[in-house]
Amino acid sequence: MKTLDLSNSSISMNGSKGSVINATTFAALDFLEELDVSNNHNLPFTNLTDPNLFNYLTSLKILKMYGTTHVLNATGGYPNKLWSNVPKLEEIWIDGLPFGVSGEEFKGMPNLKNIRISGDLIDPLWLAHKYCHIEHISNEMLTNLEHVSNLSIVHSNVHSISELAFNGVKNLNVLDLWCNLELGFGNASRGFGHLNSGLKMLALNNIERRYYVIINESFARSLHNTSLTNLYIESNNIFRFDENAFINLPISLKKLYARNNRFDLDYYLTRMKDLTNLELLDLSLNKLTFFNNDTNHEFCSSGLTEIPRKGNSRLFTNEIKNAAFRIAGCINEVQIEIPAVLPPKLETLDVHSSNIGIAVYGYMSKNNSLKTVYASNSLLNSWPNPFPYIP
Repeated sequence: MKTLDLSNSSISMNGSKGSVINATTFAALDFLEELDVSNNHNLPFTNLTDPNLFNYLTSLKILKMYGTTHVLNATGGYPNKLWSNVPKLEEIWIDGLPFGVSGEEFKGMPNLKNIRISGDLIDPLWLAHKYCHIEHISNEMLTNLEHVSNLSIVHSNVHSISELAFNGVKNLNVLDLWCNLELGFGNASRGFGHLNSGLKMLALNNIERRYYVIINESFARSLHNTSLTNLYIESNNIFRFDENAFINLPISLKKLYARNNRFDLDYYLTRMKDLTNLELLDLSLNKLTFFNNDTNHEFCSSGLTEIPRKGNSRLFTNEIKNAAFRIAGCINEVQIEIPAVLPPKLETLDVHSSNIGIAVYGYMSKNNSLKTVYASNSLLNSWPNPFPYIP
């Protein structure tokens, strides 16, 4: 047997005879590779737990034990010795205890690469705050996780992060802080200055409660020294980017997932060309209309556009190529010229289920890399000729 699922099975360490587990429970399972004891709410794992409980599981690689340790047991801390006695352990799914600290034992666990604090998987979900309630990620909490490459702290009521919180996670490649609604981009960025330079993926979906959010230059700068390729900022009520935010994001960025926000169409988009290596852009489920309802009318009546403010750019070309498009629905249909702003290496653009009513080609030059556009459930009927420049 390779996998054993004991989740939601009412097992405990101090219950009736038939439901109690101890070290001998797993005596004949030396080939077991994955064990799931999650969502057994009377099965707390702390530093008081028998450290030899899983000693017979000499082949165990994946251990799922979220929804077991109530935050009232937080003073007991994590069962660090229990985990360190499982030599091949690669991945653990655990609860988020306030003041829980990764002990020195983690330094002797070179196989452990993945840690997932799993508030989103607590069953029933309304009990999540009783099992994952971290509030503050301190400088000491993660300090010994030098071998961990993938770290997820999901739906764990994180409010703030210390400046050096990730300093000890020296090999971090993937960081997921999804669904910590009290965190926000400002508090998150305070802890990003010492992220591992090799970080490849950062997920910050659903971390804002505010109705209109602006991604500012300070947040972008906090990631500037990483090797980030994938950034997820979905479902955050984001209204716009500051004009210098794009150029301060890592030049290595290849995929930006920003669906289900409140993006409008405005001149900050002209700076998107600074993402010179971006290959995929997901802006689906956004407004993508002009913030000011009169803006479209002004374009129709004047045919003029505001000249974007000058700033630093990663594109050092002598000639700025423009693209033209027509705005439909005007009494006198006019042609508007704006700087081509889609990133030069962009291959995939997703604007499905948005209210975009102007042609995509208005934002790109004739020499572009675009291969795929997803535009279902958008206002294509407003586009006179949507894609004339797609090769």
